[in-house]
Amino acid sequence: MIIHLQDVHFFGYHGVYQEEQILGANYVVNVKVLIQDKLNTNITLDATVNYEEIYNIVATNMRAATPLLETLVVKIGTHILEQYLIVTSVDVSIYKINPPIIGYIGNVGVQQIFKK
Repeated sequence: MIIHLQDVHFFGYHGVYQEEQILGANYVVNVKVLIQDKLNTNITLDATVNYEEIYNIVATNMRAATPLLETLVVKIGTHILEQYLIVTSVDVSIYKINPPIIGYIGNVGVQQIFKK
């Protein structure tokens, strides 16, 4: 089973340039958490991964100004893997909306898949 958090929006002060650290930017985060398939038809919250807790892990990390998105992706993915024994893999992507690149219109991002 896969638990999804898709297109979660944040505002943050991530970036290596002073302008990014002062003005901030909009970000979109996606997380896919694969859990062991040992669930039956009577699934309880204790037998799965609470997506609210996953959101809280993401939000905590997105609030902490960090120079590189790569660092944020690693922190989020590692934290989820370490916290949940039933998680077998995590796919995390973060996109910066309209980065401060002259003439560039679009998003830039990073993605990492973590496996046990």
